[in-house]
Amino acid sequence: YPTLTFARAPWKWNATRGVMSPNPYFGAFDAWRGRSDAMAAAAAARPLEARVPRAFWRGGVSLPKESCRDAAPAREGKRESLRERLAAVDLTLRRPDLFDVGPGYANLTERKRRRIAASVVSWLECEARGRGEAPWRASPAGAARLGDAGFVHFTEYSRYQALLSLPGGSNCSFSRNLNHIWAARAPVLLWRRASAGAPPLYDELYYAGLDDGATHLDLSLI
Repeated sequence: YPTLTFARAPWKWNATRGVMSPNPYFGAFDAWRGRSDAMAAAAAARPLEARVPRAFWRGGVSLPKESCRDAAPAREGKRESLRERLAAVDLTLRRPDLFDVGPGYANLTERKRRRIAASVVSWLECEARGRGEAPWRASPAGAARLGDAGFVHFTEYSRYQALLSLPGGSNCSFSRNLNHIWAARAPVLLWRRASAGAPPLYDELYYAGLDDGATHLDLSLI
């Protein structure tokens, strides 16, 4: 029997195996339609020009197992999605006026949330020193925003003027998150390449129909 897959990572040895299929994690159609309708209604009540002028994302953020001093330029394999998410957090720490990216874990105490944020800041500062970027410090406003980051209900995504879609853990799967943010009626910034011109970190069945500049704006780490 053929193997069905809803996502492929081109850098994996078995990237061409399996038959591409729709993402099965949307749940019942009625439930998804209700969620999309709720997001669209919230978005309709918020004119784009009146929204917070920052790019927004919430999802899973964790630290690599290797030392922060390991600043090897090759960012390959399963480290990729984690690196991209940490790079987006770095943008919030440096430019909190333009970005609001952070962990979106639900049911965490404020103390736990701030401890996670502090460990991420320390790791990024250490990695920057390893790349020779010292002195680098998170801006006080950026560190504060990261510390305040927490779970945000999907109907609140439309409070922001732009929405990021990052590789890695966010709302169960890639396309489920991506379709979430399309429903918020805001420009979508799709970050799925390690560098400009590099192959995508992942593909899904419907990605061939996406049009950079129309359905989204393509981003990369470099």
